[in-house]
Amino acid sequence: MTRRPLRLVPIAAAVSVTLTVSACAGSDDEIAVTTVSTLAEPTTVGDDVFDVVLVRRTAIGFGDAGLATSEDELSELWDEWEPGVVRPTVDFDRDVALVMTRPDDACADLVDRFEVTDEDGVPTWTPVFEPPPGGCAQPLLAWLHVVTIAREALETETLIRVPADEP
Repeated sequence: MTRRPLRLVPIAAAVSVTLTVSACAGSDDEIAVTTVSTLAEPTTVGDDVFDVVLVRRTAIGFGDAGLATSEDELSELWDEWEPGVVRPTVDFDRDVALVMTRPDDACADLVDRFEVTDEDGVPTWTPVFEPPPGGCAQPLLAWLHVVTIAREALETETLIRVPADEP
C-alpha cells in the first residue's frame, strides 16, 4: 500500500512543513492532506467517514492540533501530550488520526460532522462540534479529542482547519 503524504500548514504560514505539527492557542490550524480527487462543491461529511475514538480531559492546554499518519507518529505525539495514558488504537492502513485540544465546559462538545468548503480550489475540512444533550456546568476545562478520518474520503489536496476556540 502506498502512503499518501500529509503535511501541516499553520494558518499564518506561507509555506508548508512536511509531517510537522505546530499550533498556537487562539489561532486556527490547517493540516494539508494529499490524496486522490477534487471537490466539486461545498458539502458536509458525516460519521460514515470518521470516528470519534476518544474524548477526555487533559492538562496539556488549549488549541493544539496534530495529525498522525502512522503508529510511530501517534506514539510520539501521545508520549508528549498524554504520557502514561493508554493511547487509542488506530488502523493506519485505513485512517489518519486528528488529535486536538480545545476549551469547553464540564461536558465536552463532540465532533458531529465536518463542513467541507472550497477555499481557492482546495477542499477545507472543519470539524463541527455539538454540545451533548442536557447542558452542563460552566467551568473552563481542556479536552483532548482524537478523531480518525478515512484516507479514501480525503481529496487531492485537503486542508483540515481546527478551530482553536468557540466560533
